[in-house]
Amino acid sequence: LNQFPEINAVACIGGEDRTPAQFGKIFIAIDLKEADGVPDSKLQTYYNFIRARSPLKPVFIDPEFTYFKITSTIRYNTNITSLTPSTMITLITNAIMNYSNTHLNAFGVNLRNSKFIDYIDSVDESIVSNVTKVYLYKKLSPKLTTTNTYTLNFGVELDNNYGLTNSLLTLAEANKHLLTKIHTVESGPFRYNGLTVTLVDDGAGNIRMVKPEGDYNVKIQDVGTVNYTTGLIQLNNLQVDSYNDSYLKIYVIPKDPDINIPKDTLSYFESDEIKLTIQELKE
Repeated sequence: LNQFPEINAVACIGGEDRTPAQFGKIFIAIDLKEADGVPDSKLQTYYNFIRARSPLKPVFIDPEFTYFKITSTIRYNTNITSLTPSTMITLITNAIMNYSNTHLNAFGVNLRNSKFIDYIDSVDESIVSNVTKVYLYKKLSPKLTTTNTYTLNFGVELDNNYGLTNSLLTLAEANKHLLTKIHTVESGPFRYNGLTVTLVDDGAGNIRMVKPEGDYNVKIQDVGTVNYTTGLIQLNNLQVDSYNDSYLKIYVIPKDPDINIPKDTLSYFESDEIKLTIQELKE
């Protein structure tokens, strides 16, 4: 970092920690300031610099990216502030983004739930409490109208208390059952074969494409698997015809509120995924 000031962050993973193990190598992920990716010419310069100083062979890998989604209900005392709910939302959102710039935006960070909650409470003296949930998501840029395979590795254990093995039914079955629509894994909406669909897990490790029907999810087809212990999602033969946002996002619920991001992964907050509800109190 001292030698190359253009580098924002660097992560090193010993070859013995790879699967399968690759002894005698050091795997390096690099994030440049204000740049996407690292040019080959830069990688060669970094390789020469490290190789002259280390008996291990450096191997450069692309970093993983994981993002945090925040939903929070903020209660504040209107008797001691003139701030309006909309101003409070702006104030807290800006504070959370500042927290991201200060404590995240690096490889292998840890988000400590209690400290994060305390940080939100400290944004303004009028805040009485907050009830905050943290989710993770990754972004896909799928090739349209063709089948593709994707591997998403969150690298954290996922909370499997939400999905139900029978939560995806045929339409006839759905007419007989009222079921929860909360899942451990869920995507944003996209279009497939003329339908608006999403991806959800079934609680048994399967990822399915479903069409929401009121209070039910009607299965279209199986498209992959999820390992709740490792946080690995494998999507197979997934076809996306179109989607509205810049990316198709895949959301998961981590099991542990203290989230330890893997060493090769960069993590960020994004302001459009900070969802705040403000409740006014008079105390």
